[in-house]
Amino acid sequence: MRRIGVLMGFAENDEVWRVYLAAFRQRLQDLGWTDGRNARIDTRWGGLNAGDIRKFAAELIALAPDAILLRSHALQVSEIPPQVKAVARAGTGVNNIPVAAMSQRGVPVFNAPGANANAVKELVLAALLTAARNL
Repeated sequence: MRRIGVLMGFAENDEVWRVYLAAFRQRLQDLGWTDGRNARIDTRWGGLNAGDIRKFAAELIALAPDAILLRSHALQVSEIPPQVKAVARAGTGVNNIPVAAMSQRGVPVFNAPGANANAVKELVLAALLTAARNL
């Protein structure tokens, strides 16, 4: 059974990230990977608390996952188990992943650059509306 460690840097009741995680699980299922059948998805929610995020990152890494999906934690400070076969970031950039070290091990690193697109659009629209009020 393949194990996937998921570390979300938001509260467990954050609806936006719950939807993203549900979409991730659904896509895995579409590809034939079902949690509890042939895959195990261990999820931790850090709730924007740096201490909790570090603690949960250590917990997930101790579980020796085959793949890691993260949002916020800096993996450069963590010892990544040798059996990890892929690392993915839910968001733009990979600055929180030790890309060079993973590349040396032949571990692909992915990101989802469109993950923040809606939030950025909303922020830009809000800033435009705010600026227009002051003209």
